[in-house]
Amino acid sequence: RWLNTNIHAVSEDQLEAVLESFTNLGFSDNQIERSIERYVKAKGIKVVSQSLIVSILKHCQTFRLRNPHILNGCSEFFIANHQNLDPGYLKAFLCPYGYLDFHPLNSNKFFETLDMYLDLNFTKIHPNDIIHIMFCYVCLERYPLPFVNRIFNPYFLDVLHARTRPERLDRVRSLLKVFDTSLTLECPDYDGPLLPRDHSAKAVFHDGRIKRIVNYIIPELEELAGGPNN
Repeated sequence: RWLNTNIHAVSEDQLEAVLESFTNLGFSDNQIERSIERYVKAKGIKVVSQSLIVSILKHCQTFRLRNPHILNGCSEFFIANHQNLDPGYLKAFLCPYGYLDFHPLNSNKFFETLDMYLDLNFTKIHPNDIIHIMFCYVCLERYPLPFVNRIFNPYFLDVLHARTRPERLDRVRSLLKVFDTSLTLECPDYDGPLLPRDHSAKAVFHDGRIKRIVNYIIPELEELAGGPNN
């Protein structure tokens, strides 16, 4: 309640510290959300601190706050201030939108700016972050074809492997596989799949009870969807 009442008197550094504390404590509520909304509406693109916007987006992602005023305001900040953006922050700016499946009102301008920024700063961004950014493109049904050759490039893949912690490699490979498969299935202009097929998969036991249940509920699901083709 205090934050919501005094949001106009809080400095950017103070607000960032408060939000980081709430996020780390695993706490959020309607008053905090309203406070952030009021702040973004009042300050918007005039915010100076990039890390404050990152903290706001991180809070939204952590607590699944699909607040259009906050998320649209942050996208406007990105468009207005992208030239001064630290490349290390790009993942933190984009991934909450992919995680929340939220398309900003200014989607076209947002992604045009993102494409341009990524093209200019590709080599300055950690390859692990690049993979997560590509994955978020696909989550938002945007297909980053201009970057495909840079991703499936032996040099990039070698750097990715060298700069990824061993315990994270399987996760990164899975994201790459999903990225490749998603583009293959959803984007007609994609010349994929580009990754070799995994032949190590083993046969999986299928529980007959589950199969019977699926067959039982499919007609009901089709009816709810408006027909088998929907």
